[in-house]
Amino acid sequence: MPLTRYNKRSGKLVAELSADFQPRYEPNFAWGNTVSAIMALPGLRGFWPCSSVYHTAADRLLDVSGNGNHLTATAKAGDIRFGFFDYSLVSWAWLAAANNQAFQRADGGAANWADITGTEAYITAARGITIGGWFRLSTIGSAQVLMSKWGVTAPLADQRSYELSVTAGNNVQFSISSAGTAATVNTATSTTEISANTWFFAVGSHFAGVRTYITLNDETVEDAYAANIFDSAAPFEVGIWDNRDVGGSGAWLNGRCSMMFLCAESIDTSKLQTLFDATRAMYGIRL
Repeated sequence: MPLTRYNKRSGKLVAELSADFQPRYEPNFAWGNTVSAIMALPGLRGFWPCSSVYHTAADRLLDVSGNGNHLTATAKAGDIRFGFFDYSLVSWAWLAAANNQAFQRADGGAANWADITGTEAYITAARGITIGGWFRLSTIGSAQVLMSKWGVTAPLADQRSYELSVTAGNNVQFSISSAGTAATVNTATSTTEISANTWFFAVGSHFAGVRTYITLNDETVEDAYAANIFDSAAPFEVGIWDNRDVGGSGAWLNGRCSMMFLCAESIDTSKLQTLFDATRAMYGIRL
């Protein structure tokens, strides 16, 4: 019988913890390997690692999935800052809530790139949506949007599709709407709270007609299912919702984002946990 070794403190298999005891410069921690893992996600519509940016005034965050869904900065006040391969071997964009900084791509009409309803015909099974990435908030204790396609005030009232955010209670929350209104919103919320100035892996996923769930680091929380996602006219945004109503209530992200992705399929929780374990050492997360 093969010997199975566990770490007494964490209760984890030694093989699962091996990443914590290896130098970060080894090939399995190479930034390129992490990019490859995300590029292999099924139904990938957009991938923004935050390393590929235009150096022009537009400050566009490049989509490297090959779909060309680049995101444009909503404000230049104070300049959005980018970090490349710092001490944690990751790249990131640093958004300042005080300057109304975020990234956005306008909705392109019905059935456009971000209009995912969960019933895409070209996917044979496990249809749905998955959005997420790595984030680090400079301040906590107030609602902050991570990624969204969510309109709630004029001229985008009742235009909710999906939203990944952090609540005022410092929990990560994933919401979808099947009709665009608040009455139809289905939400999954993490039980673990995040901390300021600490990287965390957050992913929201919806399996149409079956379940809605959220993965925060190594925790997955499932909620009741809802119908197909509403095809809203709201733009897709990182760091805010409903930014077309400039000066609105906001909920701007105040911190850093990295390796964000959008998939037109519900990614299985086991795959999300594998992705977290493969990348966590780069972000200083040890279990």
